[in-house]
Amino acid sequence: MAFLFLMAGYEIKPSELVGTMGRHASICWGISLAAAIALVSLTGFSRFTGMAGIAFAIMLTTTAYGTLAPIMRARDLTNTSVGRAVTAYGATGEVLPVIAVALMLSTRSLLVTVIVLVVFMLVCVRIAHLSTSTARIGARFRDFVRSSAGATTQTPLRLVVLLLVFLLFLAEVAGFDSVLGAFAAGFVLRVFFPDGSDELETRLEAIGNGFLIPAFFVISGAGIDLSAALADPGLLFLFIGLLIAVRGVSVAVSLRVNPETRMMEPQERFVTTAYCVMALPLVVAITQIVVDAGAMTSQDASVLVTAGAIT
Repeated sequence: MAFLFLMAGYEIKPSELVGTMGRHASICWGISLAAAIALVSLTGFSRFTGMAGIAFAIMLTTTAYGTLAPIMRARDLTNTSVGRAVTAYGATGEVLPVIAVALMLSTRSLLVTVIVLVVFMLVCVRIAHLSTSTARIGARFRDFVRSSAGATTQTPLRLVVLLLVFLLFLAEVAGFDSVLGAFAAGFVLRVFFPDGSDELETRLEAIGNGFLIPAFFVISGAGIDLSAALADPGLLFLFIGLLIAVRGVSVAVSLRVNPETRMMEPQERFVTTAYCVMALPLVVAITQIVVDAGAMTSQDASVLVTAGAIT
């Protein structure tokens, strides 16, 4: 799971989160979160309350952009109007829920959580700008990493794993879920390679998309209690329906309002919206957090993960 979110963080360029498209995507996510919380709290939905209710609302706002990105590349959609829209809306639909999980599902007070989160992010920024802030030594280190990306020693790949393990450890010490540490590692790696590195990406995809990420989905599938999912089709289809109503409708409306996307064909907006309601990885991660906290049963989590898989 950590490698999946490392790759997801690396896929997102900071430039994709700013500008007109990024602002509309962020506002869209905020509206979808407010709508999700309202639906869960105001409609008398008593199945999940407290921490489980907040988690359920956050899950309704997620987009699995890290999983979508290689699919978009394989279908030659990256540089199309659909690809650019999915990149902006999908990136915010993965980054912002991760931050929301860190803030809203913490057992500490909100103020303490914010302070710890800011400190964690400052450490990540310090690591990301290591090469520019330590002058000659840092410049040589960055040059070494870049120049040896295609070497047979696998040193850059080992450094990536070291970075991932360190930020996972730091997130654990700070009391956050491992998803935040893995995501941060991907962002830091993107700073080191702002324009990408074909050699390093080939190696990362070989170990990630070739082994670890498929293993994550296999293990996630093996952990699903299908009998629980089949015994509770109401919750199964309720989650999918609410995901479409909350995330799908907000994205569709935003695409129609956004000046950069309002000229898209109806079919293109539909396809973009459909991509943005794909939600499996974060559903797995969030349900695991809530189940471990004792706020949700493993049977309910299985139903939600199955619904995420269907999306």
